[in-house]
Amino acid sequence: MLIVFLFCLPLLPKFFLQESIPTAEPVSTESSSAGSATVSQPEEAEPAPEPEPQPLVQTVRFSATGDNLIHAPIYKQAQRRASGEEAYSFDYCYEHIAPFMHSMM
Repeated sequence: MLIVFLFCLPLLPKFFLQESIPTAEPVSTESSSAGSATVSQPEEAEPAPEPEPQPLVQTVRFSATGDNLIHAPIYKQAQRRASGEEAYSFDYCYEHIAPFMHSMM
């Protein structure tokens, strides 16, 4: 803070010795036909409007199931449903969620 003050200190007399602080453009007064003075202001360019941000769409897919702990009655039923060379067939356990699982892949 002290460094900023010491840097600006030599500039202070420049502003205090003038009657007013200089502006970017002087303001002019013009007489209109009615005799009243009008003040012309410099026209400021309107800033370009910022483009509206486009939403970022992301898709996340996940699946969750309950436990797959298989108890003795489930094993016995899977053994009875097995065909051919299979010892067990657990297809019946997943038949209702198979379409959902295939859509996730």
